Amino acid sequence: MKTFTFAILLSTAAGVLADDPLLACGYALVNDGWYNQRDLALAACGREDTCTGKEWNTIFEIIPMSSGPASWYEMKSRGVFCDKGCWGDIGRWEAQCH
Repeated sequence: MKTFTFAILLSTAAGVLADDPLLACGYALVNDGWYNQRDLALAACGREDTCTGKEWNTIFEIIPMSSGPASWYEMKSRGVFCDKGCWGDIGRWEAQCH
């Protein structure tokens, strides 16, 4: 029984310790030099110019690449547009809608 209980606790802890997604607002990714507006628009709506400005207040997920240098990242839109604005500290990776 002790082994079974330990296994349950261990699996629960592993779930808690799993990496949280790295989330950022579009404007923060551009302001900090990670990406440009074209990159945001491609990820958010598949266009190369703009998504009528919505890309700036869209939440994006930053995914570290499994191969290559640690500084390589992939960006994808979470499909969340913040109609009242997006906020969050890019260093903490916790973007949210107002």
